[in-house]
Amino acid sequence: MEHSFVFGATGKSGGGMLLPAERHVGCLEMLYVRRGSVTVKTAMCDFRAGTGDIFFLAPDMVRTVSAQGGDAAVESIWFSISFFEDLPEAIDRDLFYMFLVQSRTRENLYSSGAPLYHCLKDAFETCYEEYLTRDLCYCLRIRGRLYLMMAQLISSYGATRENDRMVYHNVLRLRDSLTYIDSHFRERITVPDLAAYLQVTPDYYTKLFRDSIGKTTVDYVNSVRINRGMMLLSETDLPVSDIAADIGFASGNYFSKMFRAVLGLTPLAFRRGAHR
Repeated sequence: MEHSFVFGATGKSGGGMLLPAERHVGCLEMLYVRRGSVTVKTAMCDFRAGTGDIFFLAPDMVRTVSAQGGDAAVESIWFSISFFEDLPEAIDRDLFYMFLVQSRTRENLYSSGAPLYHCLKDAFETCYEEYLTRDLCYCLRIRGRLYLMMAQLISSYGATRENDRMVYHNVLRLRDSLTYIDSHFRERITVPDLAAYLQVTPDYYTKLFRDSIGKTTVDYVNSVRINRGMMLLSETDLPVSDIAADIGFASGNYFSKMFRAVLGLTPLAFRRGAHR
């Protein structure tokens, strides 16, 4: 089945907030730090990247990118993942899923000297330039570059160390559980319920989740809720109390407390920054 191909690109230089709160629906985002140092914040992780670094952000994760220590420049491309979801081999689909999970929950960052770095940089710069010039058949050339890049990324996940392979295997074991959290985050979710869903003990589930995802189950569920809250704050004018109710928090005050703990600012301050 053919899917519509979505691709976009942008760049910004200067100080302060470079890329305000934004998400790309159904699209994987790839960012390149052209100059300086930046801080990247999502509901799942918070990290710094420096000149030359390349990193990925999973679809539908709201993010902000800010310059640190003065002037910086960052460029971004995003592309729909739908045309990777029909991969013919099951193992390729599984490896791609694990790549998306780690792009969501960890800093999926590649620095100069890392394996695949030059492949990623070349693909990024080619796609970015093709999009800016938009010569004849530019879309086809971009798709070809992205297919080759993702093939190399996915194959690298299948050629990792034994310890990493165990992590990837466990992420697949948690796949149904993660899908359940994404669909039911507004409801009360407990570790015993999730463990029963996976047919393991709560203690085993707790360790499996933390070791594989890099977060506790409670922190992950709250991160999913906060990400949804970031969407509503940046894309709607709903009151904070209504957003809190929508995402499964007991009150606006509790939502504000959790939001500030994760992002370092209040929901209203985030909304003001998102609407600049």
